[in-house]
Amino acid sequence: MKDEVTKVECEAQPAVHVLQTLVSEKERVVRAKKTHFFKKKSSVKIESLLGKYAELTKSGKLDSFLSKQRVRKSQKLRRFMPRNESTK
Repeated sequence: MKDEVTKVECEAQPAVHVLQTLVSEKERVVRAKKTHFFKKKSSVKIESLLGKYAELTKSGKLDSFLSKQRVRKSQKLRRFMPRNESTK
């Protein structure tokens, strides 16, 4: 149970960091008395992915992460592949 909690916290950490920087940018723009500042969801997602990539490269776990993702994608594709009907 404790491992699951730490795993969830680790996965959520880059997203929290991105949101904190987003809020600080909004505050900075509002203080400068400019128009409202909104970021697209796509740019927020890209920033969180870049943070995750940087974290993985720093810890040296990028190769294992990518191999796990490859396995997951192949399993998903295999599930949707047409099957032979050998039993007739």
